[in-house]
Amino acid sequence: MPRVSVVMSVYNEEPYVGHAIDSILRQTFRDFEFVIIDDGSVDRTPHILQSYRNPRLRIYHQENQGQSASLNRGIQLAAGAYIARMDADDIALPQRLEREVRFLDVHPDIALVGTWCMKVNTATGHERLQRLPENDAAIRRFLVVDNPFIHSSVMIRRSVIETVGLYDRRLIWQDYDLWVRVAGNHRMANIPEPLMVRRKHPASISGTSKKSRKSWERFQIQVKASRQVGLTSAGLCAMARSLAEAGWWKTRGR
Repeated sequence: MPRVSVVMSVYNEEPYVGHAIDSILRQTFRDFEFVIIDDGSVDRTPHILQSYRNPRLRIYHQENQGQSASLNRGIQLAAGAYIARMDADDIALPQRLEREVRFLDVHPDIALVGTWCMKVNTATGHERLQRLPENDAAIRRFLVVDNPFIHSSVMIRRSVIETVGLYDRRLIWQDYDLWVRVAGNHRMANIPEPLMVRRKHPASISGTSKKSRKSWERFQIQVKASRQVGLTSAGLCAMARSLAEAGWWKTRGR
């Protein structure tokens, strides 16, 4: 059985999916399987997926059900002790899996680890380093005002998912909600290195969701996070002011 299962959902990512797959297949860490759920793509994505013959790939096709449902299916099919997320329009740098596995092996008290990333705007070509809080205490402070992880950079222990549950398929911010649930009884971390390239483009999920729904959902998750870390309403306001003064919006998790 592989130590790591990389799980990716893909829907109509013809321009990018090949680069995402290649970046995982070129990892320096080799003890992994790559579970890919094609969520009803109607472009050339299925053809691109079928062009690969690597034995590490496990490709499944289904009618469109949405990202959360697809990821949940991928996790349920995965065999690894560690579950690593990957997005079909991102690129993992070669040492990503190796660094994350080593970190979790050395820190058995950490349930989930992510990384920094280079954020690339595909329309303008502009690049910037996206930093995020590193240790558990800083992540918990950040959690009440924003998402402290790059979704496609995360590696989590299977045992933790079995405890806190899968993604809530009703949500747009399904990843943010999951991190809050993990924070209830587990410690988390970010490796302070850009081990991912994150591409922002008009067709991305976060860019096509309704703004009003996103805002309301985000607020509800932030309230849940504040309760999870034992923060009062006054404390939440003070934390928001403190992070705003420190320029937290410049390193937002989204």
